[in-house]
Order: sequence, then structure tokens, then C-alpha cells
Amino acid sequence: MASQGGAVVVTVNYRLAIFGFLAHPDLNTGEGTSGNFGLQDQQAALRWVQRNIAAFGGDPGNVTIAGESAGAMSVCDQLVSPGARGLFHKAIEQSGSCSSPLVPQAQAEQIGVAAASGLGCTGEGAAACLRGKTAAELAPVVPAGGQGWFPVAGGTTVPRQPADAIASGRWNRVPVMLGGTRDEMNLFAALADVQSGSPLTPEGYTQAVRARYGENADEVLARYPVTGHPTPTLALGAVQTDCVPGLPLTWCANLDSAELFRTAGRTRVHLFEFADRTAPPLFPGLTGLGAFHGAELAYLFDVSGGAAAELNADQRALSTTMIAYWTAFAATGDPNGAGRPAWPAYATPADTLSLAPGANGIRPVDAATEHQYAFWQGLG
Repeated sequence: MASQGGAVVVTVNYRLAIFGFLAHPDLNTGEGTSGNFGLQDQQAALRWVQRNIAAFGGDPGNVTIAGESAGAMSVCDQLVSPGARGLFHKAIEQSGSCSSPLVPQAQAEQIGVAAASGLGCTGEGAAACLRGKTAAELAPVVPAGGQGWFPVAGGTTVPRQPADAIASGRWNRVPVMLGGTRDEMNLFAALADVQSGSPLTPEGYTQAVRARYGENADEVLARYPVTGHPTPTLALGAVQTDCVPGLPLTWCANLDSAELFRTAGRTRVHLFEFADRTAPPLFPGLTGLGAFHGAELAYLFDVSGGAAAELNADQRALSTTMIAYWTAFAATGDPNGAGRPAWPAYATPADTLSLAPGANGIRPVDAATEHQYAFWQGLG
């Protein structure tokens, strides 16, 4: 992005897990409510950019924020955070949408109080007790139920749910590029196999669908028969790639988010689908997963582990074009330019740009058809 696209690229570190997203009433201060310390770190970095980027050849009046996965959700949160207003001018979300809700502040604080209690930190001295713990004591702590720590809605950093803020016009209105991968959830289905120690069986697939989709499970199983996929693991990945209620990585969430920005957000939107189903694996041994979650990173960055070095000639050509799209959008808010296929602004799901190697690999596709969006809308 720097050498080819002429961008000044800034990467940042911010607090993660319990250090970045513990909400607790005793940690609320005059500077803001707890639960979003990681997002506050990102804003501190953006203020640093405003003060210093000109010395590196950058333009503080033309800043683009971009993130993938949890980073994409951070982009969503900064889009609706009052503290980020004026600190950036365009936004790129890769595999993470703004249509899924965050944990409300009050609920997050209850979770935080329970976690602190598990560490022996209760009562009026809870905050001091937590600050007295070592990093090694705090790092393994997860909320009850085993879920991770995430940003919260409510309070000063993210006052409203992102979708509600965008719908009401209370957001930092900028051009948005967003999208995901063609086979997003295959990676997580495969990792579940690794965790369990054995591949998913047809019976296990049926059980997983029933557990996730409840009263709609029979319709889902009929639409996504296990026999229609190479393995039960990939069948589950296909279902979850298309839609999991409340999960921001899925295509129903991507399409909901694109429509939200276009209509309620009233901004220019470009929607993409990374579709190289032969992308090199990010993790040794996890092969045959198609265009999995995170697969596009090797086409934009020199990814640790060497995945970028494994690109063949067609994939390197795709990488060159993707970098041109990304950096043109960062510069102007429009990814289009000479020498690459036209990328239409989003008006309907048929304006999704598919990014794959080879002749005609970059072309508009109808993401709603590919990912059975009408079916999922019909289920509510």
C-alpha cells in the first residue's frame, strides 16, 4: 500500500480482551465509561495522526480507517463514536458489519462485576483490587459462558447501538467500503473440528444446525443438505457464512449493513466479496477451506507466516489490483481508476464486486443470490 499505492500506512496497537473491554461501574471516570478502553486507545492513535502525520508526508485532512474482523467492528464503533468525529474521512470494513448489536453497557457491567468477583475484587475497593492484579492474573479471565470481551453500547464512547446511530443520522458520515469473503465461516467450522479432535459427522451437522437455528432448523437443513457439500464441516461453514443471527461476519449482516449505509446513512458505499477459493492457508494444515475468513489479508499485506509469499502469478495480479482499489478509495473515496475493472457504487446486491484471480475473476456478482439472502429474510 505504501510502495505501490502511495499511501502513508499507520498501524496501531490497542488494549485487548479484559484490558480493553472490561466494563465495571467502579472503572467509570470523568473521562468516560468503562468497557471501551480499546476503542479509546484507537482514538488516541487517531489524534496522534492528526498532530504528527504531516511530518511523514501524510495529510491529516484525508485519513482512512480500516480493519478486518474485530478490526472491522472497531471501524463500525468509531463510525458512531462522538470522540472520533473529525479524526477520519473514509472507512473500510473487512469481514465485520455495523448491523449487529453490541452488548449494552448495563449488561456488560454485570458481566464485569461477576468477573471481578471471581478475582476476589468486590465492594468499594474493586477498582483498586483489579489494578493491583498482574497482567498474568488478568489475561486468562473470560466472561461467564466462555465468550470473549467486546466493545459495549451505552455511555460516552459508543452511546448508541451502531445500527441505531446510523439510522438516526448520528454518525460520522464518510464514504464506506465493506465486504467479506466468499466462504467466510469455513475457517471457524474447521477450527471447531480441531478443537473437538475429530471431523464433524452428518449427525453432528444436523445437531449443530438445530442448536443454532431452533424452530427454523428444518427449513435450514432442507435448504442446505449435508449431501450438497464435500464434507459436513464445509456444509456447516456454508450455512454460517450466509447467516447466523446476530453475528457480524455473515453475508446477511454484510447486506443489511450495506443497505443501512445506502439508505439511512445516505453515503457512498462500495461492497466487495473476496472470492479466491484457492487462497493460501493462514494456518498450517487448514487447507481446502475456499475463500475463508482472513484469506484476503495476504493480498493486501505481507502476512506473518508467509502466506503472501505463496501467491501464484494470477494471485499476485489480483493482489496488485486490490491494493490499487484500496488505496484509491483511501485517497478519493472512489476505488475506481484506469487499468482495473469498474466497481459500481452499491445500489443493489448485484453491485457487489467479486475479487478472484484469472480472466473475468474481478466482476460484479449478486451477493444476495449467492448467499440466499431472500431465504434468510423470509425466516425473519
